[in-house]
Amino acid sequence: MIQNIAKVMLKLLDYMNLLYALAMDTDEILENAAGCPWESFQPATIKYCEDHLCSWVKSPSDTWSCIPYVLVGIWIWKKVRPSLDNPLGLFGPICIFTGVFSALYHASFSFFFQMFDLASMFLFATLFLVLNLKRLGWFKPRQEIPFYILLNLISLSLVFLIRKKSGQILFGVEIISAFIIEAALAKRSLKKISYGYYFAGMGVFAIAYAFWFTDTKRLICDPNDHFYQGHAVWHIVNSFCFALFHLFYRQFQDQFRIVNKGSSHV
Repeated sequence: MIQNIAKVMLKLLDYMNLLYALAMDTDEILENAAGCPWESFQPATIKYCEDHLCSWVKSPSDTWSCIPYVLVGIWIWKKVRPSLDNPLGLFGPICIFTGVFSALYHASFSFFFQMFDLASMFLFATLFLVLNLKRLGWFKPRQEIPFYILLNLISLSLVFLIRKKSGQILFGVEIISAFIIEAALAKRSLKKISYGYYFAGMGVFAIAYAFWFTDTKRLICDPNDHFYQGHAVWHIVNSFCFALFHLFYRQFQDQFRIVNKGSSHV
């Protein structure tokens, strides 16, 4: 019995070695015949520390680290179902969208998927902006939806026209604007606002940004390390910001519900 099992195991190892050899030969054939995968795509405009491989996944560390976005997004989705009547339901889908297209961007290093990656960032930043403007009473019922869509279309159009690092600048402007409005809301609010999750989210974002900054500026950078990268840590840590900010905004969900025809107040 033991001998039979040993024979089967050895046979499986032989098959695994054969498959590995065939895979390596296939990669070499593809590389020699048609160049590297994604080569026909226009390259992205921003490169991070990790060196690119001639593979379907050019930046392994920066790619697989996007998985937490999807997991956090699913968790939020289970908490609040996406609905046009409740903008808080957008947090989950946007988080999943971020994970999927950020992974494709880093796997391909293509401008095409870079635009989708930037789109997910804008969807996140402008959601903050619109929710805070909603709390200020800027919108009548359902007016925030076309404004949200228009804001994202303008952001993407500017990135497409200007390119380079315009996406990062726009994202920064939108996030900072949302934070400034939040500060104004805190001062004028007649009701007590719980800021525990908000400050936790800002703290986590600051930690994530520190890793992003050191990677972008090559302060801590080993291009040949395809397991650990500062930008990968940014992905993992930053994914928790979605959960924390979602929990913060849940206290205002009665104000955000579009079915509530009353005006929004703080």
